[in-house]
Formats: sequence, C-alpha cells, structure tokens
Amino acid sequence: MGLGSWVSQHIEKGLLRVFLVTEVALAVVGGLSAWSLHAAYAFWGQGYYFVLFGTLVLLGGLVGLELPILTRLLSGYGTLKNILASALSFDYVGSLVGSILFPLLLLPMLGATRTAFLVGLLNLGIAAWNVVIFREKIPRPVYPLIGIGALGALLFTGFVTADKATGFFEQGLYEDAVLMAKQTPYQRIVVTRRRNDLRLYLDGNIQFSAADEYRDHEASSNEYRETLARDAAPYEVEEERHLDQELQEGTHDSHGHEEWVCKRLVLGGEVDLK
Repeated sequence: MGLGSWVSQHIEKGLLRVFLVTEVALAVVGGLSAWSLHAAYAFWGQGYYFVLFGTLVLLGGLVGLELPILTRLLSGYGTLKNILASALSFDYVGSLVGSILFPLLLLPMLGATRTAFLVGLLNLGIAAWNVVIFREKIPRPVYPLIGIGALGALLFTGFVTADKATGFFEQGLYEDAVLMAKQTPYQRIVVTRRRNDLRLYLDGNIQFSAADEYRDHEASSNEYRETLARDAAPYEVEEERHLDQELQEGTHDSHGHEEWVCKRLVLGGEVDLK
C-alpha cells in the first residue's frame, strides 16, 4: 500500500482514468486471486510463492494507489479537510465491515473463492458507478460501461462455477481420486480413495486412512478392556463368593458358570477380543 501511495505522487494527468483502471484492475486481480493461488499451489510447486507474493504486492499497490487518487479527484468538490475526512471515514468503515463480514459470514457461507469473485464484482460496481457519475468528463462513456459489463459477466461466471474449478485444482493436491470436497462453516472437508483406502482430510490435513485404521481400533479396544477390567474388579470377589455358596448348596447353574468363566478370561486378558 505504501508503494502504491508513493507512485500516486508521480501521476499528474488523467486522474479519473487512472482511478477507473485501478478499480477494474483490483476487480480482476482480486477476483482471480483465489483461483491463481490454488492453481499455483497444486501444479507449480515452489513457484507458488512467486504467485503469492506477486499477488500481495500487486493488490497492495493498487489499494494504496486508490485512495490518494480519489482524494485528488474530489479536490474540486469541497475543502481539503472535508474531502479527507469523508474519504478516510468511508475507507475505515469499509475496512471494519469487511473484517467482520469475511470470517463470520462470507467465508463460512461462500468459501474463499466465491468471496474473491464477489469482492471483484463489488469493485466493478464501484467503477461503473463512477463512470456514470463522471460521465460528462469521459468521452463516449458507453464503451467503459460495456467493458466493465463484460468483465462482470466473466467474474460472475467464475462465481457460479467456483466449486467445479476449485475441485479441479484440489485434485492436483492429492495423489488419490477426490470423492468429495465440501466447505462447511468450520473447515474444508475432502475425502479421497485409492482402491480400498479411503482418506479424510480437514483443511488439507489427513485425519485417518482406512489402510491403517485398525491401529486406532486396536488401541481403543485395549483401552476399553483395561477400563472394563478395572471397573469390574470389585464385583469379581462377590461373584466368586456367590459361586462358592451355590456349589455348597447345590443350586449352581452350569451354563451361568460357563458364562462367568468366559468373562473372567476376557477381563484377565487371556482371550483377545480381536
């Protein structure tokens, strides 16, 4: 942003044209940023960092260029203090609203890719609104509006088809075929499959694989058996006393005795539940 603000001081003519071009560039670069980062991460390896930092520098520079140009553009519509106060007020309020809406509403409901396209469409709307407002200063304003409309159609198409494209890019991130990819309000869920090996990923991190799932079951069953044996220990003494009494009185049920012996073998670890 500082780089963009520094560059703005060297722009002397065509402020309205520069402002409109800046808005359109923000819309295109910002709208396609999520797709470009997905594609670079999936298919370009280490080149991803060039795309990442290049996108950050470009977007930051355009945002830093925007406000100084707008302030100078409005210099003929009021005093400097009023113009600065109005421009900065809208800038700060917009930043606050965006920082609240993105994590609480936009990201959970739309996901990162659709949110990028939506913000791009918003920038195009601002550009179109400025063309209408300053139409007397723009020769043949219908042409910029047609260009903005065409770009808007492209961004809207990306907004509608975001899931399919994201799924294509995600396929490049995983060795196995992607069976399902879904964005929830809390995380990105991806399920992959290779032969009989199903794998679950949350936000790109593997949670389990069917190939070694038995290890978790083995640990869980051993822990359950130890807990059951510990909790049942006080009752074993009472069962032994009761069995001795039944044998002495001749009222012992042989089937119940077999059941009791099996239980003792399991709890004692002599019989493996697996």
